[in-house]
Amino acid sequence: MNFQIDKKAMLLSVLLMYGSFFATGTYLLEHETMNLFQVIMTCPYLLKNYTALHYIDHQYGIWFYLLLPVACGLPFIGILCDELNTNYYRLISARIGNIKFIVCTLLVQFISTISSFFVATVFFKLTALIIGILKNKEGTFDEIQQMNLSYFLVEDGRCLLYLVMISGLIIFMAILTADFYFSVIVVFLINFLIQDHEISILALEIVTACFAYIGSAYIFRRRWLAC
Repeated sequence: MNFQIDKKAMLLSVLLMYGSFFATGTYLLEHETMNLFQVIMTCPYLLKNYTALHYIDHQYGIWFYLLLPVACGLPFIGILCDELNTNYYRLISARIGNIKFIVCTLLVQFISTISSFFVATVFFKLTALIIGILKNKEGTFDEIQQMNLSYFLVEDGRCLLYLVMISGLIIFMAILTADFYFSVIVVFLINFLIQDHEISILALEIVTACFAYIGSAYIFRRRWLAC
């Protein structure tokens, strides 16, 4: 394992997140609720009633959260599982040391998911800004002048923390089972239960993320790197 990510899979991860932002939002047409994608495809004239801030404010919806396990697993988990099943990882761990190998593995997973999220959310915000300027220039510029950076940091930071938790859970399952598909399915089901019951506790997410990454390191060393 050379701590490389699958670039095509990472691109797909970015596209999944980016696409999920369009599958949310609340836009009304004769008492019918539509998402942003439906509005763009069927009723683009409605966009003049909304500003860029409205699109960004409704960026994170149910589709974003449901697709997170897949998006977090695509860039690196498949490669990790392949290496675990072929034992090639032992050549690398013998050369750089077990502790450094574990830390690098967890960092690659962490950085790849954060990078996918960052690219997707930045591109969506730019897209929202372009749509806002084209369809409602006056309203969009008025909101830009009154914007506060902390407004975005709170919501984006909240979603980022949830993403880190999901990323930790999926690498935990991958190290435990060495099976990409099983890991994604299990974390998807956990994620679905959380969303279905609307469980949102900041402290719980922090504890779960820490447990997932620390547990991953422990299992990695005990199961895969034991002499």
